[in-house]
Amino acid sequence: MKNKNVGLSLIEVLVVIVILSTSLVLIVRSFSMCLRTIVATQGYTVASFLLEDKLWGIRLQEKIEDGIVDEGIFPKPNEFYRYLIEASPVENQLEPESLKEIKATVFWKQGSANREVSVVTYFQNQSEQ
Repeated sequence: MKNKNVGLSLIEVLVVIVILSTSLVLIVRSFSMCLRTIVATQGYTVASFLLEDKLWGIRLQEKIEDGIVDEGIFPKPNEFYRYLIEASPVENQLEPESLKEIKATVFWKQGSANREVSVVTYFQNQSEQ
């Protein structure tokens, strides 16, 4: 009778464990990166919606003055976001008070990083339209 070894040797088992543990580490790291990306994207999405809302509020004003138009902190549940809206006259136009350049920025802190979204747009004073 011949003795046949049908089992796995210790080296084969160790190689399989190394391959599986390496694969598991890579999967966990990619999952962690995906979660961080989702959180960052959520912050930028919320900031963009808040920024759009503020710009619509500015647009409804009769006359937009130069300088800081508005600044502050958003109400709950967005109290971690703050904003700054500045207006300046547009150069080289016939009526200097009619067209305004508006720079709106939303700031927030995400983890240890400071984040911001800025938009520059142009509004015409409603009395001039």
